[in-house]
Amino acid sequence: MSSTSWTGTGRVMAEAWLRGRYVLADLLSWTVALVVVSVFRYDLSTTEINRAGLVIAIAIALLAQFLAFVYQRPRYRYGTLDEIVFLGLAAGIVSTVLVLVSALTTPRLVPISVALAGPAAALSLMIITRWVLSRLRHRLLAPPTLVKRTLVLGAGAGGTQAISMMLADPDSALKPVGILDDDITRRHLRISGVRVLGKISDITEIAARVEAQVAVLAFPSATPSR
Repeated sequence: MSSTSWTGTGRVMAEAWLRGRYVLADLLSWTVALVVVSVFRYDLSTTEINRAGLVIAIAIALLAQFLAFVYQRPRYRYGTLDEIVFLGLAAGIVSTVLVLVSALTTPRLVPISVALAGPAAALSLMIITRWVLSRLRHRLLAPPTLVKRTLVLGAGAGGTQAISMMLADPDSALKPVGILDDDITRRHLRISGVRVLGKISDITEIAARVEAQVAVLAFPSATPSR
């Protein structure tokens, strides 16, 4: 079997491995959030918690999250703004269901405060795990022998789009390692973890320092001489 076939198979396996981690991470986020918020609701005491109600609430949240994953998977890329907005909508629906069910049951399924704060905490955890897993995904799927360390010239909309495209494409041969921009107000800016390293006029020095092999022009006002 050719090395290309092995590379393709390895990439498919890595993608499947990460997708499974995405689902498990979201389900774990909901479980941890609802349990922790419930414990803090009763001042770190577990004796007053309606454990059966909490288990039912967790089951409702997990089912809703799994259905949301099935729905959004072919529609949104993992970790994008669109997907996070959809997650927020799903968390809001779960919160509404838990509030209504809790208000209509005796004893309450979970306290109303838990029904409101739990989904918010779960959403926060899911956003954090997306950031962590996206960094892991870039490391696992990037072909290290083919990737060229890249400086992006321009920290505006063009630079943001260029960096997003490089990081989102596992087959990209370009890895952004820094940004150059002459605007001093952007000297501390980071875009998807990539930092502004200095001015464009310092490209030779900075490229040598970070071992960059390629420079990508990412601003529309550049002239041919520049």
